[in-house]
Amino acid sequence: MPNTSYVQSFAVPNYSGALFAKGNTATPFISMIAGKTKYTNSVKFVLGQEYTTEEGAIPAISEDASVTGVTATYITTAQKFNVTQIFMEAVAISYAKMSNMATLGGINVAGQIEQPVSQLDFQVANKLKKIARSLEKTCIQGIFNEATTDVTINKTRGMNEAIVTNTLDIDGRSISIWDINEIIEKIHNQGGDTTNLTFWCDGVTLNQLNADCINNGLTVAPANRNENGISVTKLMLPQGDISIVRGEFIPSGTAFIFNFDVIAPVEQNVPNMGNFFLELLAKTGAGESYQIFGQFGLDYGMEWMHGKITNIKTTFNKPTSVQGTYTVTSAAITLTFDKNNASATGSASPVTVAATVGVDSAVRASAVGTLALSGYTFLGWATSSSATAIDYASGDDITIGSTQGKAGLSASTTIYAVWESNT
Repeated sequence: MPNTSYVQSFAVPNYSGALFAKGNTATPFISMIAGKTKYTNSVKFVLGQEYTTEEGAIPAISEDASVTGVTATYITTAQKFNVTQIFMEAVAISYAKMSNMATLGGINVAGQIEQPVSQLDFQVANKLKKIARSLEKTCIQGIFNEATTDVTINKTRGMNEAIVTNTLDIDGRSISIWDINEIIEKIHNQGGDTTNLTFWCDGVTLNQLNADCINNGLTVAPANRNENGISVTKLMLPQGDISIVRGEFIPSGTAFIFNFDVIAPVEQNVPNMGNFFLELLAKTGAGESYQIFGQFGLDYGMEWMHGKITNIKTTFNKPTSVQGTYTVTSAAITLTFDKNNASATGSASPVTVAATVGVDSAVRASAVGTLALSGYTFLGWATSSSATAIDYASGDDITIGSTQGKAGLSASTTIYAVWESNT
């Protein structure tokens, strides 16, 4: 049996031609926090301290009570922390492979050279790409564990597990701009900074968001901003502008709102070696073995500076564009105006209005038209024939053909005239 841990001549043949990487190597989260590295000489590192502020209240203290004073209270703080964890990869190349790089397999044309030229450099570069993807996944999906023995594993806490305060479950529907707006409000109410937030989502959620923006007359526009090679777009909301980035390793049906101003990578260097270094191991035969070793943790600040939206619909149906309107279905609905009294003369105008479910239509509630009822005054319209109070005044807009993120009548409905006796 060949030694499968070593790069050897027949197991890894050389070819000519350009090299193309197959597979995803994107690391947007790691790229966004690059250049802000912190260092620790302990596996356990501090994120900060937090405390809960006391709510303001209207006092109710009499003069007599003020003489004896009020009961003293105090505020406690809690220290938050995370841990670094080990990342390792190994590379081994036989001497025979090192000396046999000019032997080419496959189709060859005179004058072509082998690719890669250096098998060691090629293997190490790809191990580093794998580590980078592992770091990316850990930053999002990492589940915390603090080792208590030499055989247990330290695991750094990722953003998905970390965020517990500002969360929103949207019950399996497509995302709306108002969901993002609500999370921003939650962050604000916790005392977090909302001036430089980033919406972090997968491709399905990004498509849903774009459709909802079109439906609401908004546009996801380039922000003329590039964060360490990551192109950032921007959306303007009532709670403020928010950047938008398509992320990696996002749990299904989940999206995040990150404050990257408080997120940083934490590295734990080995004295005189550094971190994520390549080291030649002891020789055991006709070849060379190397290992890459590094220790990494995530500092995300206080978790309530970020937000998370869960239970997002995990599919997206491409919209049918009707003058820029997002159409979900084509079922017809009808809104009917009923004069609600057999003795009433004349008719409402209009009597019926047709619309389509999924196409947003604002219909103006009928004015009194030619309706008249002796001894009564017309008040407006209601969804119940026995109502004494109106749901819609004459001239109000009634939304029919409910669309994503908008309330409205989504089934055929009759509304009734409300009459008030003059006596």
